[in-house]
Amino acid sequence: MPRKRKKIKSLESKRWGWAGFFTHIHHAEENPIEWSDNIHERFIFMEAKKSDYELPLRTTLIFRVPDSLLPKVALEYLKTFELLQEAKERYQNVYAVYQDTDVDDNRAENAYEKAQSLVEDLQEKLENLDEKVSNISLVTWERIHRKVCHPRCPWNEERDNIFDRGYSLRVLRK
Repeated sequence: MPRKRKKIKSLESKRWGWAGFFTHIHHAEENPIEWSDNIHERFIFMEAKKSDYELPLRTTLIFRVPDSLLPKVALEYLKTFELLQEAKERYQNVYAVYQDTDVDDNRAENAYEKAQSLVEDLQEKLENLDEKVSNISLVTWERIHRKVCHPRCPWNEERDNIFDRGYSLRVLRK
């Protein structure tokens, strides 16, 4: 019998869409906050693959980290990700025009090469920022976690698998 679909809270941002930094996307072995390029897809996966006893706790504990609490480098990562998505879209459009033009049309070829170069540059910048984001201290992420997450969140460094049986009762109790 299929599982009754629970309404999932919206974590979509007006600026970033479904991308952002969120609490408890996965089993937080070390860091309770992670990046997701599409949190909505994570919810769909959880509904399909996670056990019935895990799902209420998981959906309760996932929160978007507001821009105002993000370290500068994490915010820069978000901005660069957004620019990269826009550049990829422009690249696809330019590529389609380039494919439909005469081989000798230098304007289309130049636009295509410029769009391709921009995508490559932004991908490289994002990779560099990814490393910088991974170097943000755990103390910083824990401080942000305490401000953003559920007040009865059971996560701490020693208890990294909070989705085991039993933890949900304390958090979900009203």
